[in-house]
Amino acid sequence: MPLSGNTEVSIGSYTFTSGLFSIETWTSQPNGSGDCNPYNDSTFTEVAASLCGTYTIGGSNPDFATFTDAVAVLNAAGISCPVIFNVRDGEYNEQFVINDIAGSSEVNTVTFQSESGDSTAVMLRYNGVVVNLKHTMYINFRGIGFHGFYGLALDDHSNHINIEHCYFTDCGSSALDVRTGSYDIRISSTGFYGGGSAIALENGTQEIEVQNNVFNQNSGIVASYSRNVIIDGNQFNKCQSGISIQSTRNSVIRNNRLDILAQPYYENKGFSLEYSDTLSVYNNYIYTYGHQSRNRNLYD
Repeated sequence: MPLSGNTEVSIGSYTFTSGLFSIETWTSQPNGSGDCNPYNDSTFTEVAASLCGTYTIGGSNPDFATFTDAVAVLNAAGISCPVIFNVRDGEYNEQFVINDIAGSSEVNTVTFQSESGDSTAVMLRYNGVVVNLKHTMYINFRGIGFHGFYGLALDDHSNHINIEHCYFTDCGSSALDVRTGSYDIRISSTGFYGGGSAIALENGTQEIEVQNNVFNQNSGIVASYSRNVIIDGNQFNKCQSGISIQSTRNSVIRNNRLDILAQPYYENKGFSLEYSDTLSVYNNYIYTYGHQSRNRNLYD
């Protein structure tokens, strides 16, 4: 081949299974002689095949050793059918971002779930935002534990997200932060233990359902600049405050039980409703106890 010439080489075909693959090509003995410049004789690329079906994370002989490995393929390759990740028991010290997944839809969903069904046995830990969803759609978390400054943050209009039977513990700020226009979020049968605010809804979030959850020793639910929020059938135990609503519209608060424990240097409230309209509040039970002067069952 002449200097600066080119030619086409056929290397056959290969069927890639799901995942990320590295492809490297190089030359040797050009024109039957030694290469006078071996530093430009190779090229490298990565290709990804979309995911489809059921996979495992962690444990013995998994499909993916970590959440990070699995999410790297999701973000790069997308999906072609519903995908389930069965997560083995263990602590996963990692942080990751899930973006808009190619191929996700109402039918083709992505589910991360505890293989054992025990949300306290699968724990994601990181000293920051543990999991961040950015314009992510049709994701389910079932039976997963979170511990970090933020456990799970939903950004950039993420939508159709289901969080059920999960476990958030001692998150420094908000255990679950739903923000920047995210919508169609369902939070159910999940435990929030310790930490700051359990759930924060802010910055234009809408179509949110918070049902049948347990809040222990934290600041419960804070909603601001949101609309179409349903807070139904939740239990609040020894919380500093229960439900705080500000600048929120078209929402329902019903069938909740709030046990508010008075704490020093803190304004303890069952409900706080401010600058909001078209709210329906009914069939709730509020009990405050302790000996602080700033206890209020309802503040508006």
